[in-house]
Amino acid sequence: MPRYAALLLLCVHMFAQTDWPSYGNDPGAMRFSTLRQIHAGNVEHLKLAWTFRTGKPGSEAVPIVVDGVMYVTAPDGVYALVPETGELLWKFEASPMALRGLAYWPGAGGLHPRIFAGNGYHLLALDVTTGKPAPGFGDEGRVDLKKGVLGDLPDGRYALESPPAIFGDVVITGCSNGEGSPSAGAYGDIRGWDAKTGRLLWTFHTVPRPGEPGSETWPSGGWKNRSGTNVWGFFTIDAKRGIVYAPLGAPTSDFYGADRIGDGLYGNSLVALDARTGEKKWHQQLVHHDLWDYDLAAPPTLFDIHRAGRTIPAVVRRGGTAGATSRNSRRSYLEDSALPSQAAAPGKKHFSPRRNV
Repeated sequence: MPRYAALLLLCVHMFAQTDWPSYGNDPGAMRFSTLRQIHAGNVEHLKLAWTFRTGKPGSEAVPIVVDGVMYVTAPDGVYALVPETGELLWKFEASPMALRGLAYWPGAGGLHPRIFAGNGYHLLALDVTTGKPAPGFGDEGRVDLKKGVLGDLPDGRYALESPPAIFGDVVITGCSNGEGSPSAGAYGDIRGWDAKTGRLLWTFHTVPRPGEPGSETWPSGGWKNRSGTNVWGFFTIDAKRGIVYAPLGAPTSDFYGADRIGDGLYGNSLVALDARTGEKKWHQQLVHHDLWDYDLAAPPTLFDIHRAGRTIPAVVRRGGTAGATSRNSRRSYLEDSALPSQAAAPGKKHFSPRRNV
């Protein structure tokens, strides 16, 4: 048995109770831990235990810990470490790698657990027991994410910089496709992939195509190769209800809107999708026709509101504005009203008359 495989088995038995399996710990991004060894009374006495240096600086990744093994991305690849000592178990060399980290799939149907991460414009799957590309997934462990999102363009900016979301055997991806000029670029569609094979399961158009709900919020032809309108950050999963919450950024170009008159769904919206099928359950647009780059940058957080003897499952969304929404519907504690704005000024038709209050 390879030495790192033996260490993996040792870690599973010794440290499983201290896992941190995703960037927010739980799928609802609460970032809460029940551990008590470090607390307010002793935190000032902490000392450096170990340092591990990747081959290249520049990572913003939140490491995850599953079955006592730490996984993290760096600009030069993916690393598996012993969290107590910083000892390297394996490294998979690849570049460029996702800026903000990776996701873990526990395996199914006899398949080993896998790590999923962005590798430029590819979705990379690694077998955690070998540190090598997962056999049977896509093309030698990779799926080309540009396929299906370029529209009429021969090429375009596209990368997976944040961890995908995992629900059952579905891997859900957003993208970084740019929000600046020019307006034309790759679509920011949200997609679900089979964790076993890499097969595309579903697609949600973040800029609705003609005839789809929301298409009326775009001028004629304004949807075509409209870039931005993307989940460049983090998804949140309600595992009990099978809902993925997608915080979207602004459409292109983010500080100029004269070529996209209208509210421009689903830009700057929190969208709730069926994680199994990609079907939209509801949405709420926080900024109509954004001209200030008010992306929903932070991951939505799931929590319960206790009021008058009732428990209301809620999701908090944050961006240029913030508020709480029921997880089951778009009922919000941040109301949306049509108010006078700069749209009333001569020559300012490309401003929206609607604001959140």
